[in-house]
Amino acid sequence: MQKFKIAIPASLTFGNLLSGFFAIIFAFKGELMISTLFIFLSAVFDTFDGMIARKLNIPSNFGVQLDSLADLGGFGFPAAIITYKFLFDSNEIYGFILGPLFLICGAYRLARFNAELTEFEKKSFSGLPIPFAALTLVAYINMVNPAVNKSELFIYHAVIAAIISLMMVSRITYPAIPKLSASGIKEKPLFFVFMIAGILLTFSYGFTAMFLIFASVILFGIVTTIFAGKRPESSPKH
Repeated sequence: MQKFKIAIPASLTFGNLLSGFFAIIFAFKGELMISTLFIFLSAVFDTFDGMIARKLNIPSNFGVQLDSLADLGGFGFPAAIITYKFLFDSNEIYGFILGPLFLICGAYRLARFNAELTEFEKKSFSGLPIPFAALTLVAYINMVNPAVNKSELFIYHAVIAAIISLMMVSRITYPAIPKLSASGIKEKPLFFVFMIAGILLTFSYGFTAMFLIFASVILFGIVTTIFAGKRPESSPKH
């Protein structure tokens, strides 16, 4: 029974990794939309593997390490390749630099998270989590890809890609997603209202709404971290 319990979240973690594999295949084919959908599927698997592990009371350091490796395959490599394919058409140098930049920052972010992990239940994260960074970046690329002349605006796309990548290795604090349970909803009702509104807006307005929502969350983390650092009672991080 214990082995069966362990296999449940592990299978979801491998689902994250496999989704990233198919995202890479379609990215190389130039099918950025399909590749993006597989990254979103990776996010679904990534959301539920840890949740189920905690629900079954079987979180482990092995599971954390496996999850990080899967995140690099499910988000790091696919988002990096999509960025490369998107920017390479306009400027080869930007494609060669910013694609790997996302991958390197994502790998560093995952390694730092594992090294600093002291408990399995996290209330906040230091730096933008790689799933969120990948989803923000591919939402932006899909938003602008069919609508603008990349050769004229590639510098703006490059700056946004660089900012999202570097946010992962920053020390900006972001709250952890609360549990999808009655207690979690009661603890942070506004989060779930925001999440439902975001889903509805995404279905109505597509990648434009999705990117704007994700960008708002990123800016919220920056503002709250700055103000938290200015409070007299706040202690410096060591």
